[in-house]
Amino acid sequence: MRVLTLVLAVLAAWPGRARADDTPPAVPVRDQGCESARPTDHLLHLFGDQKLDDVHYVVQTLETLCPDASERFRWQLLDALALFRLEDRPRSRALLVGLVASPGSPVAAPAAVLLSWSYLRDGDGQAFSLSLERVAPAAQRRLLTLQAVVDSEQFEHTVAALDPDVARRARVIYARYRNARPKRPWLAGTLSAILPGLGQVYAGSWQSAAVAFVLNSVFIGATVELARNHLYFSAGTTGVAASVFYLGNIFNAADLAQRRNDLAAQPEYDQLERVLVPEAWAEGF
Repeated sequence: MRVLTLVLAVLAAWPGRARADDTPPAVPVRDQGCESARPTDHLLHLFGDQKLDDVHYVVQTLETLCPDASERFRWQLLDALALFRLEDRPRSRALLVGLVASPGSPVAAPAAVLLSWSYLRDGDGQAFSLSLERVAPAAQRRLLTLQAVVDSEQFEHTVAALDPDVARRARVIYARYRNARPKRPWLAGTLSAILPGLGQVYAGSWQSAAVAFVLNSVFIGATVELARNHLYFSAGTTGVAASVFYLGNIFNAADLAQRRNDLAAQPEYDQLERVLVPEAWAEGF
């Protein structure tokens, strides 16, 4: 039903369709429509509104109606970007690889950037490094700067090699990004090592703190009580379990602090990404 609706909507807006007085168009419908309907502008508008499903369906419709349109490569690039944000990694990367390898593709350069960016987003360092070989040097520097956000010294080293205006904007946003990450995962872990649940309180999760404190208290108390009653085997078993929960409590506190930081800093990261990899936001191509 959605595809049918989109087809009708595209056809209704098609400049080459017969007018109300039934006067035939001066050129064939398909030729005039594919060149003058400006569907790319419509797709960019849909992408800006985060209507990613609609971007995909409209591109599929346009490729059926206009298989030889000069803008079809840009449609496919937008489709790949929409699919990636919709978590459909295989189809997205298949499209990007095809656009990079396609002879004479006018979007090969941004497609190569998006392919590398997709691996960076997924934390696949090896694939990211290999994919950089097909990216232009200037874009490589931008991607490497985005990769370096986890290390302030490395970030400063890579950002210094960028265009001065881009570097200036990136530094301003990066400062806000760092300030939006107030929690220290190592401190959260240390606090929970001192007292189970204390690190979770620091990370802002009282529910996790209560669970960590109660579970560790129960297992430690049970171990002590069994040992006092000379039930050493049972005491050893519960002691092992207590150790596992104790270590898990430490790692959980550190992970909570990290996730709190990521959530708080996400808007600033998005802005930084938009400056360094505008292609990922359907800009620059």
